Amino acid sequence: MASIPLRIGFIVDGRGVSKYAVDLLRWAQAQEFLAGSHLIIEDPASDDGSSGRLAALAWDLLMRLEQRKLRGSRHADHLRRHAVADLPLPRIGAGSRGASGEPDQAVLQAVREAGLDLLVHCGSGGLHEGWLDAAALGVISLEHGDPRRHRGGPSGFWEVYERSPDTGFSVQQWTRDPQVRRILLRGSFATQAHYLLNQANVCENSLHYLKSVLSHIASTRVVQAQPGVPYCGRLAARPGLRQQARYIGGLAASLLRSKIGSRLLGRQRRWGIAFQRCDWRDLVMAGAHRVTNPAGRFYADPFVISRDGVDYCFVEDFDYRAQRGRISVLELGDTQARFLGSVLDEPFHLSFPFLFEHAGSLFMMPETSENRDIRVYRCVDFPLRWELHRVLMSDVSAVDTMMFRQDGKWWLLTNLAPQPHDDQGAELLIFHADDPFASDWTPHPGNPIYIDPTLARNGGLLAADGRVHRVGQRQGFRQYGAGATIFRIDEITPSRYRETPVARLEPHFGPGLLGTHHMHGNGRVTVFDYKTEEAIR
Repeated sequence: MASIPLRIGFIVDGRGVSKYAVDLLRWAQAQEFLAGSHLIIEDPASDDGSSGRLAALAWDLLMRLEQRKLRGSRHADHLRRHAVADLPLPRIGAGSRGASGEPDQAVLQAVREAGLDLLVHCGSGGLHEGWLDAAALGVISLEHGDPRRHRGGPSGFWEVYERSPDTGFSVQQWTRDPQVRRILLRGSFATQAHYLLNQANVCENSLHYLKSVLSHIASTRVVQAQPGVPYCGRLAARPGLRQQARYIGGLAASLLRSKIGSRLLGRQRRWGIAFQRCDWRDLVMAGAHRVTNPAGRFYADPFVISRDGVDYCFVEDFDYRAQRGRISVLELGDTQARFLGSVLDEPFHLSFPFLFEHAGSLFMMPETSENRDIRVYRCVDFPLRWELHRVLMSDVSAVDTMMFRQDGKWWLLTNLAPQPHDDQGAELLIFHADDPFASDWTPHPGNPIYIDPTLARNGGLLAADGRVHRVGQRQGFRQYGAGATIFRIDEITPSRYRETPVARLEPHFGPGLLGTHHMHGNGRVTVFDYKTEEAIR
């Protein structure tokens, strides 16, 4: 970090500050590389953005219903506003906007005289251009929406309304044109079931990335923007009566389907696996042989390996009664599979039994996110006996970790949640080491490679023409594992990473299929999984 702290001013609303802004201010106060102070501006004039009074009244009712749905959850205080007097940082000044929206000139002058490096807009509404020159590096803000797809508000509503699989956010630098912002960082998270829950989720999860941007600016003294793209969508506003009615109808229909399926008919979503004796590039998913699930359980996340002419498939073996997965192994015949037994059963959930070989031994790196670590087991008597060999990372929320060797280095690809409640499948991170059991892994400078639940989460490794291919899961609207994309890894070095999509996997290969999110193969056999909805017995 820079030896001289970055001096930041936080612009907040005088009538109340969100819980997320308070979190940011308290974080800034605790950082040695930041020197924060805050100032206050008057709230912007209210504008309901609706088509009329009746629509505004309907929106107020909808908001009351939405808030009731948050009760009892960790987001119950999502809309809470904190008094300015309770904020932890010293105040530069307080003032009111003028008739044309310009800031109080005395406050503006005090900010300029304070010699601030950067302003962070934590308020609501727009910002007068008078603030843009008040600090050396300008003004940035955290916006809850991906400016490539949604501009306007209410934040988090239209993604639910349009059943978008993800909801975006961006850290932006303001310019003199109110329609133009420089994008410093963008990403997205899985869209949640209803409006305020979705808004709370993106507010909570995106705050980590604003902190990351501030840390980077503090160390470099540079505000670095990404290339812009044209925006061809509408400028969103508060929904009218017809749109609100459609939104409520959609929620009711979804809830009814869920109740009828899970409670009245005893149906649940269930994974299964299938295999075909071919290279993955020749696979015809509709012609693959499906493996029958055991009663009260399901198989998922298959990985295949051959020994002495026999093909073995290691799977997540999920037990509905225990609500926990273990790792089991099947022997694959020509058209059928035979259950050989459980190979790993821990007091925490296990899935995604990724396999790799090193120095003549076979190792497994299953998902153990419930235990908050990344661990490796060694096979001591194939295929049933395994023992814990090494814990690679501790106190991490990591899922679907994979590893391979290339150009003299071991590359570890994983999906980490930066904070306990974050979306585990939104970030793809890469690390490298000289040894697969190293205690220290070097993070890639491009981390996170993605912040996007439609492609970040791993779903298997494949090989073709000397190239490694990564399977990336694709989440749908309220739909885990809706599909997948196969990416060819074109370049992976300590400073660069490039991959190219080469195929999409969709659940179109059979009637009633709801998803597919995993594929693996060894040249002899290709295995994959699929999702259905059926009665569980």
